[in-house]
Amino acid sequence: MFGFSALILNPSVNDANVYLFCGIVWLLMINAIYPLFMVFIGIFIGGQFNKLWFVPIIPAALFTAAMCVSSNISPEIMMYPLGYLVIGEIAGLLTFLVKKQKIKNKGKDNG
Repeated sequence: MFGFSALILNPSVNDANVYLFCGIVWLLMINAIYPLFMVFIGIFIGGQFNKLWFVPIIPAALFTAAMCVSSNISPEIMMYPLGYLVIGEIAGLLTFLVKKQKIKNKGKDNG
């Protein structure tokens, strides 16, 4: 999450097309790719949520670091990492609860 943000926000060419492309890619990443990435992290850690609850903090912190390095900081931009963190934690917690429920209902008859 750090590398993509830093590359897209600092284009080396002063061309309008480059800025347009970077803006479109940035919006796609901020609204689609990063949230999906955090959902997949949450699903991955869901089996051991008790031990791995802190894992979604790492990509959110890297995204925040990329924002600090490569752009002007505004309160609106800083809400994105918090949202990504919430998405990752909720996905992990839901996966943990679903797996726990499956284990609980494993021996019961489905009739």
